[in-house]
Amino acid sequence: MKHIIQLTVLFTSVIISASCALAHDTSATEKSTKNAAQKIVLPAGITEEMLAPPPVPRFMLEKPTKPLSKEEMMQQAREAEAKAGIVRKP
Repeated sequence: MKHIIQLTVLFTSVIISASCALAHDTSATEKSTKNAAQKIVLPAGITEEMLAPPPVPRFMLEKPTKPLSKEEMMQQAREAEAKAGIVRKP
């Protein structure tokens, strides 16, 4: 019986400390959300386009019904670049 009481106290303290940790994480999340809402000034020479994710071709987003040739993959990559507004230098 003594061991059951000790285990109960132990589990209760673990649950309480876990809930306190979650409450602490929530307040940290709220603070980071407020900081993210502020306007960020980029350094000189850096544009938002430079930081944008790269274009992704269709074959990387969805499984093709048949195997694609290298030319078809390159064509889809070029289409993704065109949609993203990327111009390749010749």
